[in-house]
Amino acid sequence: MTQTTPSTAARCSSHPDILAVATCARCGGFSCGECLDLLEEQPHCGACVAVLTREEAPSRGVGVARKLGVLGMMLIPCSIVIPVLPLVLGGTSLVLAKQELGRIQRGERSRAGLELAREAQAMAWLNLGVLAASLVLWAVLVVAS
Repeated sequence: MTQTTPSTAARCSSHPDILAVATCARCGGFSCGECLDLLEEQPHCGACVAVLTREEAPSRGVGVARKLGVLGMMLIPCSIVIPVLPLVLGGTSLVLAKQELGRIQRGERSRAGLELAREAQAMAWLNLGVLAASLVLWAVLVVAS
């Protein structure tokens, strides 16, 4: 007895005569076993793998976020006197890093900036943590005097 496949079964977008085994995690396209590639344990079609693994320099946004994070860390001693510095530098760095991580995840930016964006995000949280500690210190000093 031969088994027939219903005409509504998902087919590979590159090989319409072959049934799909998975959908691309990025674009949602159907792929057969031959076209399917695993990238970070997720299935991707060949076109999306090419986009996600392209070699290009990290974007300027991640560079700016990282520089703001470094500058904020260099100015940590000043944060006790001027607590607005970690807020501005850390907040801006955090927003830029989050935006860049989102673009990398969606495949709009090269993965070359992934570690830099994570570093910028960590430095931003450190700057904001120092701000919180400075505010607590100020509150303690005001109450004590």
